[in-house]
Amino acid sequence: FDDRVVCTSTMAEDLYDIRNALILGNYAQVISEGSSIKANPYRKAEENDAMLAERDAIVFKAHIGMGQCDIVIDDLAGTKDHDLAAIRLLARYTKADTQNDEALKAEIVTEAVELAKTAESKLPPSQYVHVVITVASLLIQNLDYEPALKMLRAAGNAISNTQSLALLDVHGLAVDILLRIHRPDLAEKEHKHMSTIDDDATITQMYAAWIGLAQGGEKAKESIQIFEDLREKFGTGVSLLNGMALGHMAQGNYETAEKLLLDAMSKRSSDPETLINLIMCSQHLKKGIDLINRYINQLKSSSPHHPWVRTYANMETKFTKLASSQM
Repeated sequence: FDDRVVCTSTMAEDLYDIRNALILGNYAQVISEGSSIKANPYRKAEENDAMLAERDAIVFKAHIGMGQCDIVIDDLAGTKDHDLAAIRLLARYTKADTQNDEALKAEIVTEAVELAKTAESKLPPSQYVHVVITVASLLIQNLDYEPALKMLRAAGNAISNTQSLALLDVHGLAVDILLRIHRPDLAEKEHKHMSTIDDDATITQMYAAWIGLAQGGEKAKESIQIFEDLREKFGTGVSLLNGMALGHMAQGNYETAEKLLLDAMSKRSSDPETLINLIMCSQHLKKGIDLINRYINQLKSSSPHHPWVRTYANMETKFTKLASSQM
């Protein structure tokens, strides 16, 4: 047997639950369960080291997802590990983004791209790809879709099929980008690579659902069922509830969507996507303006620099100027 395949297999078994929880946005579960995953005395030292390193990376990413960026920044200060250094840069970028510090964000993006180049020259593809996945995630947050996609394509071509989990992440991020630029047709083609690798993998199923939502119609119905299946397997999370809600909204079932979104709110009251979807859903249900404004103000307060909030603020300013010119 190839030792790399055995090591990857054992890591996949140990980290299966927290990896899926991270994919589905169940960050508190990742942090809670990650602390209980220990080295196995019956395995080789290098296998345990690789598994624990991957565990730490997953847990640190969950902290970022929870908005606990300072924990990651402090704990990884001075790290020499390229993968962890990339995660620390992602935490720094996420924090700078919440503070609307454009200069610092630009500086971090430059550092991240340089780190990826350094990692490519010093690490084998099987290790370098993990740096790429994190740096590409950072670039996506910065709306730098083209360089992120190029980086993912190059890394995907460089690694072997034995690195199936990493390949799924690579293709998944590519699908994410293509959906963001409103190309569900290309996202569907990209997704076929994921299906070839592992059609039953959680990340493969999740992106199939998001593609279906983008396509609409009967595909949206199929997406709702996929989200339902994932919820039965892994429990209810904010991301799944939002996905299901969007599927029902696409079908015109706004009351059902509202219930799902309120459930998501009870789990993470400051989640911006939930609040945005509630605003849209409430408008379709013709809810009172006071309730809609409450959601808007909550979104402004919890995520003041979110792109939706910035766009809304710009529209408010333009409307005020237009109204003043008519007086």
